[in-house]
Formats: sequence, structure tokens, C-alpha cells
Amino acid sequence: MRVKVRVPATSANLGPGFDSLGMALDLYNYVEMETTTGGLALEVVGEGAGEIPRDESNLVFLMTKKVFQEAGQAVPGLAIRLTNGIPLARGLGSSAAAIVGGLVAANELAGRPLGRDALLTLALQEEGHADNITAALTGGVTAACIVHGAIRFLPIPVANSFTVVVVIPDYHLSTRVARSVLPDSIAFSDAVHNIGRVALLVAALTTGRWQIMDVATQDRLHQPFRQHVLPGMAAAFDAAQEAGAKGAVLSGSGPTILAFAQEAPERVLLEMRAAYAREGIATQGRICRLSPTGAEIIA
Repeated sequence: MRVKVRVPATSANLGPGFDSLGMALDLYNYVEMETTTGGLALEVVGEGAGEIPRDESNLVFLMTKKVFQEAGQAVPGLAIRLTNGIPLARGLGSSAAAIVGGLVAANELAGRPLGRDALLTLALQEEGHADNITAALTGGVTAACIVHGAIRFLPIPVANSFTVVVVIPDYHLSTRVARSVLPDSIAFSDAVHNIGRVALLVAALTTGRWQIMDVATQDRLHQPFRQHVLPGMAAAFDAAQEAGAKGAVLSGSGPTILAFAQEAPERVLLEMRAAYAREGIATQGRICRLSPTGAEIIA
């Protein structure tokens, strides 16, 4: 038996929606999985080819093992090929893609014993927060929270298509380090600030009223604190705004930055990359769109 799964990159938070909002982008990882007569053979192509383990500590294999165990089945011999387009440790959901890709592929090989909610629960046990994994599994823009150890979520319908300018600085930032700089408590006024912005952001997405996005993407819970460990972030935000972006946000825990651009996305991309270059930081740049589908069996 053989299966091939495509999983999108994801961006979490979208500014004020800390650990609750997620968005799937049309940048993908592919998981090919085939049962064999014994053992594990694992190949990695593309992003992370020289870094990702190819033994039983591999995250895709660990998720595969969880599915078979949950289904009460023996783990078969497997040949796994990972073709990765999502950069590692850049805030674009590479770990969520590995988790979800492994779960969905293994569930197919096992005869689909687990439903969507069960797969989300297994993903949550590994990831610890709901935003990336929900968007990676379902696609689109999602709002999610954790209730009694399970994810409750809804898709956010988006009124108009939009372009996302993605700028990826050439340095890593682990989620652990990014979370370590966050405070243990915040001011009541900062909580109120973010609640209002999240409400505006959801309203802007559902009505297509992009003129409010510059306010709707503002944040006081995580971006101001992470800015201190993310060289070039402040300059790139300013450059995006000056180039006409409707709003700019840190993607997940960073260091990638996203800008929402309805007009001249190429100019926004050029100016943001130039801002990093002036600080001596190399970047990759992409112009993406929303991926309406999440993890998908394509073969």
C-alpha cells in the first residue's frame, strides 16, 4: 500500500490572535509513505535534507507510529520519502506539517480508523498548541482553542482573495527561545487592546474591508517582546507599511514576516528585503496566497 499527502505551510497568530488564529499558505511539504516487508527506510529531499533525522526519531515516523498504536495495529515496515518546501524553524509551520502529514498518511494506510477530531487530538499532544496544526489539517484561516485537552475550532470564511508577501530572514529561531522571552503576565489594557484587534481582524477577513487591516494586525502580547531577538523585524515592518502593505505580522514565533498586500506585492517584497539587507541580513522572499485546502491525499 502507498499514499502521498500534501500539507501546506501555516502562519500562526496573524498578529493579535496569539495561539488561536492560523492560516494555510500555498507552500507545501509532501509525505510519501509505502508499506514494506520490514524496517524503516526514510529519505528527505528539499528543505532540511541535511538536518532532519532519517531514523525512528523522525517526527513524521513518530506520528505514524502513534496512529497505528491508537488503531491497535502493528506498525508495518515503511518506506517514507519527505519532499519539503517549507523552511525549518522559520515560523511557517514546518513541525505542524510534519505532524499532520505523518498522521494523515498513516491513517490512510491503516484504513482510516481515526476521524479528523482524533487526528487533531494526537497532533495537539505533540505540538502543544492549536493554531498551526488546525490550519495545516483543514486549510484556509481558522480560529481554534483548547478545551479539556481537545481542539475546538471553526473556519473563518474569507470574503476576498488576498496576496501574502513572505520574507524569510536567513537565521533560525526556535519556538522554545521565542516563547522564553514572553512575560508571565500582561497589563489589563494590553489584553483589551488585543481582544479588540482580533475582533477587527476577523471582521476584516469576513467582510473584505482591508482598509482596517493596519489596525487589526496590531499586537501587544508577543511581537514587541520577540522583536528584541529578531534582528531586522522592526525595519521590515516599517518598510512594508511604507510600500503600501495593508498590514504586517510576525509569522508564528518568527523570524518570518508576512505582509498583506492587495496592490504591488512585488514592491512590498522588494522593500522589505531591502530593509533586511541594510542591516546585513540575507533573506528569501515569496509571494503566496491562501491555501483553501489543508492536508490532502493526492495519490
